[in-house]
Formats: sequence, structure tokens, C-alpha cells
Amino acid sequence: MAASTRFDISWSPINPDKFLTFGVDISLYRVENITEDKVSKSQGQAISDGKCANLIAVNNDHQYNMKCVSWYPKPEPDNLLAIGLNHGKVILTSFGQESDPQGLIGKVFVPKHARTCHTLSWNPIDSNFLAAAFGEKSRYDPSILIWDINAKPAVELSSTPERTRTFPTNIDSSSSVTKPVAEFGASETTMSLAWSYHEQQTLIAGMNNKHLRLYDLRDSTRPVKATVTKAVYGITPDPHTNNRLASYCDGQVSIWDLRNFDKPIITLSSEKHNNTCISKLSWCPTRLGLLAVLPKDNPIIKLYDIQHATFSGDDVEPTIIERTVQPYGNHSVSSFAWHPTHENRMLTITPGATIKDITVFERIALAWSPHTSVTWSCGKKLLHISSISDDLENDISAKMKCRASHGYGLHADILANLENVNGDKKLTSLWTWLHDIVTNLKEDSKVKLSGKTAMKLPGVKSIVKGETNSSGVCIRSNQTLVEWDGLDWTLESTMYTSEARTRILHLCGWRFDRDDKSIMEFLAELEEDGEYERAAAVSLFNLKLKQTIQTLNRGKSGADLNLTVVAMALSGYTDDKNTLWREMCSALCKELKNPYLRAMFSFLISDSDNYDSVLKLCLSDINVLEVFLTIAKFDVCRSQCDPSSRPSQQVFISCNFCGKSIASNMLTGSSRSRVMTSFGGGIANKSKISSCPSCRKPLPRCAICLMNMGTPATPPPTNTTKEEIEELTSDTKRSQFNNWFTWCQTCRHGGHATHMTSWFR
Repeated sequence: MAASTRFDISWSPINPDKFLTFGVDISLYRVENITEDKVSKSQGQAISDGKCANLIAVNNDHQYNMKCVSWYPKPEPDNLLAIGLNHGKVILTSFGQESDPQGLIGKVFVPKHARTCHTLSWNPIDSNFLAAAFGEKSRYDPSILIWDINAKPAVELSSTPERTRTFPTNIDSSSSVTKPVAEFGASETTMSLAWSYHEQQTLIAGMNNKHLRLYDLRDSTRPVKATVTKAVYGITPDPHTNNRLASYCDGQVSIWDLRNFDKPIITLSSEKHNNTCISKLSWCPTRLGLLAVLPKDNPIIKLYDIQHATFSGDDVEPTIIERTVQPYGNHSVSSFAWHPTHENRMLTITPGATIKDITVFERIALAWSPHTSVTWSCGKKLLHISSISDDLENDISAKMKCRASHGYGLHADILANLENVNGDKKLTSLWTWLHDIVTNLKEDSKVKLSGKTAMKLPGVKSIVKGETNSSGVCIRSNQTLVEWDGLDWTLESTMYTSEARTRILHLCGWRFDRDDKSIMEFLAELEEDGEYERAAAVSLFNLKLKQTIQTLNRGKSGADLNLTVVAMALSGYTDDKNTLWREMCSALCKELKNPYLRAMFSFLISDSDNYDSVLKLCLSDINVLEVFLTIAKFDVCRSQCDPSSRPSQQVFISCNFCGKSIASNMLTGSSRSRVMTSFGGGIANKSKISSCPSCRKPLPRCAICLMNMGTPATPPPTNTTKEEIEELTSDTKRSQFNNWFTWCQTCRHGGHATHMTSWFR
């Protein structure tokens, strides 16, 4: 890690509770928890709400000469540091009392000529190797030196005039090493370098302000790979993903894939800070694909989540999520350091040496299961709650799931559905009413309950279409113009009458004739029972508006709405489509709870409810509960009752070559002649194809029998049962499942369903 007049910071790669800061000198800290008996700030600097940093050692042996510091990645010797100096030497040092069985502390690695050493990097795999980079060009001298810290020191230093003049004389010559194990970049400059986390002998370097190069220690004559770019600073390999690294230049970060080294696969730049240089970037060691970037003299640290980016040769726009961390408000950040083992933990430091220990929180992904459990993730943690409330069984979704799993509504005996309503008064009344209707219909000799209509409850639609008639033919209704009663102007509406419509009214409990006397007697009975809303609805549906208003005025105030207010609203009825009355009544209709009052206003404003839309809404709610088998059974029953409700085909198989559908029912007349019209005995008149009807290319072959898709399965094996043979050759289905072509969604191999089933058995 490079140093300057500012403070830099680094976690210990071995001890999770130690870190160091350096600027003029090097300070070693230990992180401790703040307790009630140990809250005095004189013991250390508070770096978070529950932690403080205690200073345990200081190394100021090389004040004003330090350019970079790198922490030894092995536990022995403890707290071993490599320090790069202004005149190019690299010194191994520590904080005083550490044991040193290998004799490494105090070793000095001396280059041939004096140049500033501005970057040091330990090999993460073979920690004996230490790479040093020099940013000044020297004729014939390499700009990268690889030192072996276990190399034996030279017996004596050369006493050239230049060396005597430039280097200090207080360094023990017996600890100096002058011969590196490898040299790269002769007569060049190196801006940054780093070892690969996955290749022991590979070193990546940014050189000459225009090259990124990969060197192999086994061949120091030339680079293994190279590319031309200005992003040669801050080289940082990804510890989680092999062949990926990051570098920067000015305000732009480049992400590289070593397998495709011609150009960066991702370029990150912020429009807000285009003119701001970058001082540091680092991959998170505990989180895949999280890159932290620190702009120079800036209060924010940018985080780029690029784990979902596409790393390929295709020009595909990657998906990258950008976030920011601002630990000190508007005060700038000097440097930061990821913790090597604690997830998403980061240390930050300001130019004034203020330290903060922060945690970068992950985006929380929440998933609510249809089975009433909640799961969410935060980093590597996965939290799961099996039930969010003890009262969940009273929730409507839980009731719907329970009822659907017990076949609610699918029982042939209507009263059997009462077992699943759990004492619900409204549902109990509904099923009882339906049972009474079915009983009355069966007793009605004019209603036919056989064949297709025997399995369903004959309703309004079935009766109107004539499905319950003995002839099965819809009887045309008689139309008469009837004048409204109670309006100040003349208004006539068409009234439809027929035997089927009379039967429908009987189903609704309106067992009266259409003459005025019968209607008035029926209304009187309803008012005696206190059913003023129902009586008003019957009056209105018979175009007696005045009688409707009088009925509502006689009614007492309900628990939710005063009926006189409703009567007042009805008295302003007009047939004009664009009036304030119609607009207000449309809004009032949605607020009414009584179904008869809602029906009255819907009738007046011609706001008809759609049964299909309500059904689709209920099915979508049940679909979330994952009771697919029950829904499938319901769809089958519904399609048998009403063929018009059967959805059209929406999924087709397309040709691999031309992309057009190969379904025979999608072909034009000219293309149908290409279809193989029959095969085998017993299933003639079935359209079968073995090639695309559009481009004539052959269809895929079955992996078992090697026959093209569209041809029948070969005769079953000798051990096939009689029932299986009958099913295979049955002519009761339009397309037998055994002949269906199935395939794996991963490898795309497949074949006839019967062959695939036999194979996996």
C-alpha cells in the first residue's frame, strides 16, 4: 500500500483485531469492545458505538523516508512489515519485542541505484517473495525487483562513490541483500503492481503510463500478456474471481478479464466526479464482486456491485449497482481498508487521523412464501420465519388455501361444501341457497339436468342459452316497451320476457307473476320482513321509480347508511350520460355495502359487473397459493361446462432453423399438403409432421428410437403391459401423451414421452 503525507490504514492479515496507520510514523492499534467499566476515551480512540482502538506500539525508525508499507501475510514473525524508502531500499521491520526465529527483522534489500520505491506487494501464495516497484526511470536498471526474504545477505556492500553518497551508513551490512531473484522492466517505469491470488508465479504491473503487463517468474525475458491503456494505477486483482482485476486512471476505473486482455470488459466512471482523480480502489475480500473506489479529496466511498456482470466477448451491457458510503459527512476520506475476514467491515481514516469502523450493509432481498413464511438475506446470512403471526389462520389467503386443498366447490353434493366454511354464516347461507335452487330445479319438469349440464349448477347463463330445455335450444325472448313510473318525463325501456327469464327470476327467489298486483303483494311481504332494500330493488327493476323511493322512505335507518339519503339520490335520476348525478352515483355505488343498493345504482348508471374478471382475480389469488392441481381440476370442470371458456393455444413449438411454428393448425392451405396425414393403424386422420412445414428442415430426433419429432413412438417393448399398449394406440385422444416430444431444458436432448419414461424407469 502506497503512502504519502496523508494517513493510510491497513488491517492485519493475521490478527482480526489489529490494524496500523502510517503517515510520518507507523502506529499499531488493537480493537477492543467498550464496556461500562472501560469507557474512558483516554484508553483509546472510539471508532464505533461499541468499539475503541487502543494504541499498543509505534515505529518511528524511518520517519520522513517512508514511501510505502506492506504487512507480511504470515503469522511468524508477528507484525512483520516491509517498508519502501525514498532511496529505493526495502527494510523488514516490526514493533520491537516480537520473536524472530527466521532472522527476518532488520533485513535490507538494496537495489543497484537509488530510486524511490513507491509500491510493495507480498506474494499471497508463496510469501517469501516480495515485489518492489520503482516509478523513476534509470538506464539499464529494472523497474520491478522480486526479492526473496529468505535469501542470504551479501558479505559486504560495494563501496562505490554513488552508494556511499546516497545511502545511509547506519545500516548493518551483514543484513543487506543485493541480488533479487527476478527483474522486469529494464529502463522503464512502473506505476503499480500486484500478485495474482490464483497463480503463484504471475505478477501484474502497470508500466510507462500506457501498458498493463503480465509477467511470469519462470520467464523474465518478456511479458506473458500485455495491453495498451492509460489505466495503469492501483492494480487490484479480484480475490474471488480468477482472471479478473481492476485498475484506474484519473476518474475512470477499468475492469479487466485476463482471458480477453485487449480491452476492459467494464469501464466505470462517475459523471459527477469525472474531473476528480482516484486515490484508492480495493475488492471486498469477504463479498463476491464488490469493488470500493475512493475519489481523491472526497467524502464518499463508491461501491460497485458487479457480480452479475457479463464477462464474455459479446458486447452486452452489464448490470452494475452503484452505492455510496459517506462515513464522515462532508469531511473527506484519506483512505480505507476492508477487513480480511469479517463480512463487509471497513476501516476509514481522515487526513486528520480520525478513524471509523463501519459495516457496509447489504441490500436486503425479501421473499414472502405462499406458505406464510418470510425469508430474507443480508450478506451471507439467510433468515427465515416460518410463521409471522399466530392469528394467520384467520387471514383470507390462509382460508382460501385451506378450502382449495380440501376441494372446496368441487363436491358433487353441494351441502358437502359446508364442511369447509368453518361456520361462516354468509357462506353457509349461500350453499344452502344453492342447494335449494338445485332441488327446485330437479323438481321442475321443464328443466333438463342430464348430459353436459348434469355436472354443474344450472344458472342464468345456462337457462338463457337453452341448455336446460328438453330441446336444448335457446328460446327467443319477447320484447315490449314499458314506460317508467314516477318520472317527470316520458322514458321507455325495453323489457324482455320469456319462459326462461321467468325461471331465472324464480331462481333468485322472485316467485311472482309480472302483473302489478303480484308485484305489489310480493313487495308488501318483503317490507313486512324488513327487507326494504330488496323491495326497493324489485320495484326499480320493474321500472317503478316512484314506488322505489316510497319504499326506501318507509325503511328505517340502517347501520351503515340512511335509506332516505339513498331515496334522495335516486330521485335525481336522469338518462343523460354526461351529468354530475351519474358521476356522483358511480362513486357512491363503490361505497355501498348492501348488494341490493349497489345493484340499483349499477342498473341506473349501466355499470355492469363482469363475472369473468372476478373469476380471473380469484384464480390469480389462489394460484399464488401453489394449489395447482386443484386449479387444474377446476379448469377442466369449467371447460366441460362451458366450451367457450377454454383458452386458445398460446404456446407453440418453433423450428430451430427458421423460427416459425411447426404446429399443423397454424399452417396455411398451401403448407398443409406437406403434412404427413396418417401413420399406423387406428389413428388415421391425425396430422403428423417430421419436418418443418415452412423450411422443410428435419425436426429433432428422439434420443431413444432416433425417429424425428412428429412421428409416432415405435412399438412398445415386449415387457410392456396390455394397459400401456392400449393407452399408446388409443384413439380417444387427439394427441396421445406417449407420442408427445419432451426434452431437457438444460442439454436440450429428448424424445417421445413414453421412451423417456421407460428410460428413466
